Amino acid sequence: MSGKKWAATATVVVLGALAAGCGGDPPPRPSAEVLAVDAAVAKLRASGSYRTEFEVRIDIGLATVRQAGEGRYRLADGPASAIVAVREDNDRKKVADVELVIVDGVHYLRSTDVATPAKRPWVRMAGNERAISRYGTGVAWFPPADPLFWLDLRWTTTPNESKRFANLGTEQVGEISTTRYSGGCKLALQCFGPQIRGWFDRSAADTGYFTIDVWIDGDGQLRKYSVRSSVNLGQDYYPFNASAVIHDHGAPVRVDPPPPAQVVEAAAIPSPSGRPT
Repeated sequence: MSGKKWAATATVVVLGALAAGCGGDPPPRPSAEVLAVDAAVAKLRASGSYRTEFEVRIDIGLATVRQAGEGRYRLADGPASAIVAVREDNDRKKVADVELVIVDGVHYLRSTDVATPAKRPWVRMAGNERAISRYGTGVAWFPPADPLFWLDLRWTTTPNESKRFANLGTEQVGEISTTRYSGGCKLALQCFGPQIRGWFDRSAADTGYFTIDVWIDGDGQLRKYSVRSSVNLGQDYYPFNASAVIHDHGAPVRVDPPPPAQVVEAAAIPSPSGRPT
């Protein structure tokens, strides 16, 4: 072998050894499951609108409070959403009819268990409501039902701070064949994006765990989700489950704020405990 060829070969060998010694492994990448869920989330956002049939349950001691109904969400031309639901007690007896409208970031609540001035059934919420509120048990901190809210999760190259998903196989959502993915954060709060983190910081203080399952059809469309977590209301952890079937992707959705004459400011609603909230 000539001197030049030997020198070139030696250089390649040395550089290869240096690369291996300096950690030549490729950087971590999102798994195929994470990429599939991310693609479905992006497709739901791109649809511009969708509707849901949802249910939220919270276990408070031996009792379960349930809220179920329909939601509609508009992402384009001014993001807005509205839900119409029924809240039930542990015996499945109706506690209240509930409506929540969000337009331009402002939350308007209408609930038959909230006392408001005559002919002003809507409350313009202050935005800083916590677990014990002037609106009564469960209203301010009831977990949201929007699938995009719960999929506000981050992927990072730090495993303990990253979301992860596993493929659980094929399942039916109604008559639609889907693939079910189950995941969440390796550590309960570490992969939360700003939207979920803000809700827990404001409304629930903390959580002991967080898992989410999603069902994606053959076209990559998100068809269902189910979240399991808990809220810490200062004394104990209370588990909750939020789930929804998603349909009418891209169908027109209209959401309007209530008439101003029917709205009262949150400060006008007295706290049930007599304390400011």
